[in-house]
Amino acid sequence: MKRGYGGVAIIWKKEINENIKELIDGGNRIQAIHIQQGDKPICLINVYMPSDSKNADIEYKDTLAQIDEMIEKYKDTHEIIVCGDMNGSLDRSSTPHDKILKTFCKEKCIGNTEKCPVKETFYHQNGMSKGQIDYFLFKSNSEIINKIRQIDVLDTDPENTSDHVPVILTLHSQLKKSGKSNNYHSKT
Repeated sequence: MKRGYGGVAIIWKKEINENIKELIDGGNRIQAIHIQQGDKPICLINVYMPSDSKNADIEYKDTLAQIDEMIEKYKDTHEIIVCGDMNGSLDRSSTPHDKILKTFCKEKCIGNTEKCPVKETFYHQNGMSKGQIDYFLFKSNSEIINKIRQIDVLDTDPENTSDHVPVILTLHSQLKKSGKSNNYHSKT
């Protein structure tokens, strides 16, 4: 991916290093970590999906296939959270990626929760388009949903030079190795 054209990162406080392990799954658009907590660890899959440009549908579907492989690999051993810039919306149906994403989520029984506000997360620099395309997605029967304290979509800020606003997930989680109760924050 060319410099300046997006990417993914997962950042955590060094105090919880012993609870985090980077997973080797995914490609240049996907990064994942194992978070040791509670009875079942979390597999956090962070993704930057291809944008809705000409001929991007094949790459979009390929990236979803990689996510699907990871979900299948970790579904029995981990709570799964998929997050990131989906470059598709669950709340509209105006682009091909919207339809592909909705179909994928329906087939895999994943989606966002009612705790996630419906609010724009992307503002195009031309000022003509905006939409909610950044999400935290969960399996519909996931126990992790009960641990969600809140999901926040921040407002635009002149100091934020990105065309996306942060989306923050706050979980109440028991970190296994340290035994301390901690709040785990992830931003997309």
